[in-house]
Amino acid sequence: MAEVPAQLRTSSAQHCVASELCPGNTHRSRSRSRSQRPRVPPVLVEVCAGDLPNAAASASATLLESCGAAAREAGQLSEAKVAKLALRRARQGKEPLEGVLPIVAKRSPLCRRLRMLVRFRGTDFHGWMRQPGLRTVQGELEDTLRRLLGQLVRVVPAGRTDAGVHAMAQVCQFEALLGDLPAADLAAIANVELPEDLRVLSVAVADADFNVMVTKWKRYVYRVPGASPPSSLAKSEPKWPPDVAKMRAAAARLLGEHDFAGFQSKGGRQTTVRTVHRCSVLEAAGGLEVVMEGNGFLMHMCRILVGTLLEVGCGVRSAKHVESILASGDRQLAGPTMSADGLCLEHVEHEQEWSAELSEAIQVSGPVRTSGPVV
Repeated sequence: MAEVPAQLRTSSAQHCVASELCPGNTHRSRSRSRSQRPRVPPVLVEVCAGDLPNAAASASATLLESCGAAAREAGQLSEAKVAKLALRRARQGKEPLEGVLPIVAKRSPLCRRLRMLVRFRGTDFHGWMRQPGLRTVQGELEDTLRRLLGQLVRVVPAGRTDAGVHAMAQVCQFEALLGDLPAADLAAIANVELPEDLRVLSVAVADADFNVMVTKWKRYVYRVPGASPPSSLAKSEPKWPPDVAKMRAAAARLLGEHDFAGFQSKGGRQTTVRTVHRCSVLEAAGGLEVVMEGNGFLMHMCRILVGTLLEVGCGVRSAKHVESILASGDRQLAGPTMSADGLCLEHVEHEQEWSAELSEAIQVSGPVRTSGPVV
């Protein structure tokens, strides 16, 4: 990183400071005086104005320290709630939280619910969810935000993606006390710390009742290279290239509300009934794009749908066979689960119900960059 300009180093009000970690149990009673609290030197996150977009350059000197200070002074959970949380974690077999950053009390009047839009190339991630010893999207985001904000931030997505799956516009939420830091400036500051295959597109304060997991509909796009048949279809001995007209005929049978139990890899959901609003097979440069929009998707459902459509297009199955899969709920009747690297989450809608007009207005994005920064 470039050397931090002198004007950003000379005043403490111009530093971007992550957090001051307190050894031992950081979840102290609010009544404990500031002088009694053990302190260690702050971790300085050097953010050079030249590394940020012009719109965020003026905010690069904002004190991130105020975020951590706000959490310690006014936003922590009470000792009783921390003890209750510790007991619940012990019952779940999770590690204790002692010795870590302050836990923000969501009911604190200073706490804000933040809506964050992120983009990532899933190739080198073991999926969304944090896992011990593995690189995940949630882990990278949370670790970065915790360093910057000095708080035990937990990032919740609109839906978890599998290992290898990409996202052009995943929506997340988290709670934090921002102090003097404008929410919109957090994206540029976080991107200085994040790896190039993960970027924050925007951060904004959301309504207190916003729930990122309650969505109207989502769009996934699966891209099929046209040069040769995917390895997932090898057992079918497909005729390549596939007949697009046959694929579209089969896709039309998937529209509407159905029980998609036959198109999931695992059970566990309370209901397997979903509504597919759109399933379009588009001819694109270098191959095919299968655009799937619906109110929800089961585990590996999109990848199994594409595998089934490709088998129809290659003459392995008939278009009418889709109806047999829907009627029986038998996974063995459906096509193979396509590889994760072809799938991308492209849109998550929280406000408007699906309509053909809205769907057409939101253009299908190009594929995620295979190398370098994703944005």
